[in-house]
Amino acid sequence: MFLGQFYAANNQPDKAIQHYTDAIRENPKLAEANYNLALLYDQLGNYEAAKVEFLRAINSSPIPKYRNNLGTIYFKQKNYEEAIGEYARNKKYPLSALEAPRFTGVLSI
Repeated sequence: MFLGQFYAANNQPDKAIQHYTDAIRENPKLAEANYNLALLYDQLGNYEAAKVEFLRAINSSPIPKYRNNLGTIYFKQKNYEEAIGEYARNKKYPLSALEAPRFTGVLSI
């Protein structure tokens, strides 16, 4: 996983993806590897792949940052209802990411 982070930081996404995938294959419960892979896919504009990896991370460990990032992916895909639903599932920061779009006119609550 750490090699994946290294290559992602050094703008080598293909190598990063391979190392994240290897880490997940070795330990399918390693939610942070799925999370980092999802972030990389998000940066590359591959929102569907990012969504899949965020969902896998949440399945292993439903922590707030995974849920907030999945909600953000739904927003980028203009799936506002799913985004709201995901943010609402976040017990620690419910609907936390909805404040900014309200002021930009993306979504009116």
